[in-house]
Amino acid sequence: MIRMKHTCGKVLFMALSLLAMIPTAEAVPFTNAINDLCLGFRKTGANQGTYECVVDIGPAINYVLLPPGTTTNITQYTASQIVPDSYANFNNLSWSVSGYVESANIPAGYPANTVWMTVPRTNGVSVTAPLRASTDAQSAPALKVTSIFSGANYISGNLNANQDNTPTFVQEPYTVAISNGRYYGAFMGNPTYPSIGDLGGTAPTATNGATINLEFTTAASFSGVAKSDLYEVRPAYLTAGRPATNVNIMDPYTGLTNGAGYYVGYFQLSSSGTMTFTRDGAPTAGFASAPPTGLAPFQVVFTNTCTGTVTNWAWSFGDGHTYTNSSPNTYGGTATNTYTAPGRYTVALTVVGPTGTNTSTVANYVVVTSGSTPPVASFSGTPTTGFAPLTVILTDTSTGTVTNRAWSFGDGHTYTNTTSLYATNTYTTNGSYTVSLTATGPGGTNTSSVAKYVVVSPAPHFGGAILVGTNLVIGGTNGPAGVQYRILSTTNLTSALASWLPVYTNTFNALGNFGYTNAATKSQSYFKLVSP
Repeated sequence: MIRMKHTCGKVLFMALSLLAMIPTAEAVPFTNAINDLCLGFRKTGANQGTYECVVDIGPAINYVLLPPGTTTNITQYTASQIVPDSYANFNNLSWSVSGYVESANIPAGYPANTVWMTVPRTNGVSVTAPLRASTDAQSAPALKVTSIFSGANYISGNLNANQDNTPTFVQEPYTVAISNGRYYGAFMGNPTYPSIGDLGGTAPTATNGATINLEFTTAASFSGVAKSDLYEVRPAYLTAGRPATNVNIMDPYTGLTNGAGYYVGYFQLSSSGTMTFTRDGAPTAGFASAPPTGLAPFQVVFTNTCTGTVTNWAWSFGDGHTYTNSSPNTYGGTATNTYTAPGRYTVALTVVGPTGTNTSTVANYVVVTSGSTPPVASFSGTPTTGFAPLTVILTDTSTGTVTNRAWSFGDGHTYTNTTSLYATNTYTTNGSYTVSLTATGPGGTNTSSVAKYVVVSPAPHFGGAILVGTNLVIGGTNGPAGVQYRILSTTNLTSALASWLPVYTNTFNALGNFGYTNAATKSQSYFKLVSP
């Protein structure tokens, strides 16, 4: 008997030990708090899979309070978690972020039915902002966002704990229903709805009057980044609830009681599946135009080159005309102004965004002339080097309308004319000379000045020519040491210098001497020493 008891006790102990070794997977329900943001992923259309993913990415206030310009990584999920089932890649992947404030649980500082939502960018450019509505109108999207969280809670509580079912992440099957017949599966819409990303037909209205699509769907072949802007949308008018009723609600960021929601920043999904959030910084004003100079009447198209988020542009064109454009959170845009009178105009652009104001001012940016193109002075000359005395012919190559030319040759000589393109000056003393041309016309005045444009060397002394046997020897002294010289020859003394034949090239030696021997001398030949 005693033996049997002992045996049974051993068997019971072994059975309990085996049970302890069997792994258990208890459900870990998805949890969230009021004022949290919810991130969801799903495939769309023909790419739709069996599952969608919902992620709690923490309190919305954490994103709102980030310093402007700060970028933070979204770490509540891994890329591998959002590619189960048919999520083999990130092509055709819809994603969105939303959050809500319940009327029964109002966090400090927020009115009932405040919602957060992302609006996808088009070609990387922000498009429009959600319009603030009354509390009653915003209760519908707030309830829809609530259902996203509660649906995730419900499904997560009925699943075993694993990498795809955690306190912040749940992979939801489309086919799970709760007792009232409602399906929790699609993140922003339900598979029974034809619309995508519209909170089941209860999305807020955009500032342009259209219904906002809240989901960003990646390209069929996604290899870049996808950006979506986050807005905090408070009700504009409180018709019921706490802390008061029938009052206009001022947005603490914008100071306004109506209009668009407050732009917080943007989420960016990469083709690797990772995501970041960037708190938008203060805007920086900038603009460009082409061309900035022309004849009256002169139309100029200005393109803003601003950075940061801009909700308002205020242009001042310098001629008394101004232009203000308000298109919330738009990065592109142009402004056009026609200048009817000649003058120089200072242009200024002031940009306003959720996080600040900035102005760019450029004095005399636009130059308008009357009937003529402003001159741009330029010239050429030949020759620009040689022995004194050196005669140089200068040619005006200016553009624009020129009615007067004022030359300064650098040796004290000047010349002014109104018609001729040419000017001649003879330099009698060796040296380097700066030449300037001032061109004047109806459109203005412009000067071109070139330092050391003409270089004159001292004339060497000719020592004569002698016959050494049958060779003619030419030589001399006092040349500029190291400077190159050439000897030209002709049989016709009256020939133009350009037709003379070069027969010898060398440089003056350290003593300034030069020499040349002609082995085939003819009595009728002539020789000339020239600089390069």
